[in-house]
Amino acid sequence: ILEREGASFYTVFRNPGSSAAKLSQCLVTEVSAGEGAAEVSMVLAGGVFLGMEEEEFLEITGHMPGEEEFMEEEQAVLYRFYRNEAGLDYTEVKVDQTTGLVCQMKVVCNRDRDLEEQILEEE
Repeated sequence: ILEREGASFYTVFRNPGSSAAKLSQCLVTEVSAGEGAAEVSMVLAGGVFLGMEEEEFLEITGHMPGEEEFMEEEQAVLYRFYRNEAGLDYTEVKVDQTTGLVCQMKVVCNRDRDLEEQILEEE
């Protein structure tokens, strides 16, 4: 968790090397904000942000291929958009159905091209 001036941001780093490295030498593979992470300002491509109304979010992403999963217990809908068929890199946006607002966002970018190619070859 990265913290600065009282705000926290959930971040995952990956060390691509075989020996210990400073965070500045590692790859950021995941960032998320909203539920389970601090309420910080995070804006995705196209202008999607925490607190955005679902209708506006769907106008921005309506043409993008993706998955939609209703989470009954949480009364939320999870939208997931993949970079390609391998499914290693994706963006998730969760919308709270009681408020109709974007309540969580996550971006995962593994940048593992070897694994990605292996997955695609197996399909």
